[in-house]
Amino acid sequence: MIKLAENAHFSDEFEQMLAKSGITRFEGNTMADGENFNKLVFTKSGREPQTLAELRQLLNSGKKLLSLDFEFYSDPKGHQWIREIAGKQFGSPNYFQYRLFNNEMTLERQLEFLQEVDIPYSETANYSYFQIRNHLLEILNMIDPDYVVCWGDAIDFNALDREEQRAHIKQKHRLTVSIPRIDLARLVGREVFQNSATLSLEKMGKLLGIKGTEPRHVAINDVRLLDRILQFYARDLNEELFDN
Repeated sequence: MIKLAENAHFSDEFEQMLAKSGITRFEGNTMADGENFNKLVFTKSGREPQTLAELRQLLNSGKKLLSLDFEFYSDPKGHQWIREIAGKQFGSPNYFQYRLFNNEMTLERQLEFLQEVDIPYSETANYSYFQIRNHLLEILNMIDPDYVVCWGDAIDFNALDREEQRAHIKQKHRLTVSIPRIDLARLVGREVFQNSATLSLEKMGKLLGIKGTEPRHVAINDVRLLDRILQFYARDLNEELFDN
């Protein structure tokens, strides 16, 4: 039976889907490094869409897209580490969110984490990247996404790869290479603004008039906003204009 950490947060619909798949909450201090820890049970290959027309075709093709967002903190040396991971499946109400703890945090941030999550220090092992990755793999293997969508993937995936390196994950099994990804910020910047410069996710949401996903830099809010942007680009605006 697959077990998930108590600190994971899921939508009600996703909870039901997990239960039907035989997945339950995990209670305890640690989880053993099982045989599935190092890898996804699938690998994907696909061409990243080069135009918004290709993106719209992909969004309406039945392919599974998973929006991901990572939030970070900086250690005393200025290195960025993941503090929060959230994901939402396109075309579905399903989402998940994880908070992470790391000994590289400053003492002030560690105390802030303990106060916000309301746990003793002895339970922080449940929030390590090593722990969370095992649960995240189970979710990814269940969703089986064809693409991962991010808004500006360079920082996100550099930090993710750093976590993978520290967990001694072999290169071929790292999450950063297992699933094709779409950098929506880069695509929109190239197609809409005709340059490589990109807007922030927040500014893009305001440009499209999307509301109700504040505050920013909270991972679950950002993936919801990213999902709303995907919904916008999935529409055929020319067809809607002529229909009206």
